Amino acid sequence: MYLGLNHRDIIELPEGIHRLKALQTFNIRWCGCLTALSDEILNLVRLRHLKMFKSMFQDVRGMAEELGNLIQLRRLGVMDVAEENISELFASITKMPGLLSLSLEAKHAFDKGNLILLDSFSPPPFLQKLLLEGVLEKLPTSFGSLERLTTLRLGNSHMSENS
Repeated sequence: MYLGLNHRDIIELPEGIHRLKALQTFNIRWCGCLTALSDEILNLVRLRHLKMFKSMFQDVRGMAEELGNLIQLRRLGVMDVAEENISELFASITKMPGLLSLSLEAKHAFDKGNLILLDSFSPPPFLQKLLLEGVLEKLPTSFGSLERLTTLRLGNSHMSENS
């Protein structure tokens, strides 16, 4: 089941959304007035795809931690990844064992923004698609163990050597 509330001027998510037990894809992109994910969303056990932009949240660190409750996600994309909340974001991603697609875009990626990839970060084992946007110093060694990876995109990485 798909629910799209994108491009809506809503302040909070509708009550009773937790009753959509079959919801698999939830699109809340461009809902700039939203300030948080509701606990009801975090309890949707069949949710596989959450489409949202970070810019709608005022507490980025809190959002990165909340994502860790969505352990059933298969696709995740996060924009404006900043160094100050990368540890929380990576901790949340490691709780998503079934993640198949991951896209991370550094804050100011197109203006040579750095994407900090910690060596301690171990991506989910079944990852098939990995998109990284931003200046990278190097790839973590754990990326070499991604046996199911079929797509790797390093946008604006400025890497000088083939890792």
